[in-house]
Amino acid sequence: MRRRLAIIGLIVLTPFAALVGWWLMPEPCVTAANCERVGAGMTLEQVEEILGASDEGFIGGDPVGAFGESGYEGVKIWQGGGCLIVVDFRDGRVRHKLFDEVTPWQRIDDWYHGNDRRPALVMAMYYVCS
Repeated sequence: MRRRLAIIGLIVLTPFAALVGWWLMPEPCVTAANCERVGAGMTLEQVEEILGASDEGFIGGDPVGAFGESGYEGVKIWQGGGCLIVVDFRDGRVRHKLFDEVTPWQRIDDWYHGNDRRPALVMAMYYVCS
């Protein structure tokens, strides 16, 4: 009798625990809606308020504040939840942005073939900005 009660308890509590865990998960910051909120002329700090801090450093540019100018130059990438947002900064302000959503199948295919979408998006950003 105890064993049967334990099994029934597990069957009932497991989906409930999964539902509570899903409900308590924070919303991802890297979304198409948040990408739309990022506008030309915004500073890095303003973008980070919307998208959160990026784990990536600047690509193709350096912080130029050390040379007496304000701001950063280069491309910065935010990724999460199967999405990528690439933002191009010039003179410390957003110049362009790109959004890419990767389906689960594309992620599996990229993993299997050893592909990384970030370099292609950075190249696309430089092409758009040229």
